[in-house]
Order: sequence, then structure tokens, then C-alpha cells
Amino acid sequence: MTTTTPAIDTVLFFDALATEMNAHPEVYEVLGDLDMDIALVMKNPHGDFRVRLTFEGITCAGVDEIGDGDEYTASCWLVPTVSMRGCGGVRAC
Repeated sequence: MTTTTPAIDTVLFFDALATEMNAHPEVYEVLGDLDMDIALVMKNPHGDFRVRLTFEGITCAGVDEIGDGDEYTASCWLVPTVSMRGCGGVRAC
């Protein structure tokens, strides 16, 4: 059986990631309890993608696509960037 990974700029990807993290809390408990929401903004010439991840304790309690500017209401936001040469970076609040 072949499993395909959804594109990273989809809610489906982050839902799958949250499900995996929540299924194995023992792996992630080393990160500690966290009560906050994090927004990710992925820039794309064909349209940006924004998602909010809500963490409660050691679980990801919510994954929601958000609109333009909604990242400013999150506890923190990240904007990954990629240069033309393929080297990446991250800008954060």
C-alpha cells in the first residue's frame, strides 16, 4: 500500500500532522506544555496559504485555515521564505 503525503500548503497536511502528534504524545511531551496558537504564512506567487495551529498542553487542539492578516491575532506567526537559489529561511514575529 502506497501512502502519499499531502502538499504542505494545505489544511489536510496540518490535520495529518496534528493527528500524528496527538497519537504519540510521549514523543512530544519533552517539548513541554504549551497553550498558544501559532500562525504559519506560506508565501506563493499563486496565492499565499495561512494556517493557525492551536496547542493546548501537549496536544494540537485545532488546525484552521485563516485569512489575510489573521496571523496578527495569533500568539506568534512564522513566514517561511525561499530564495531563488533554493536556500530557505524563516521570518518570525
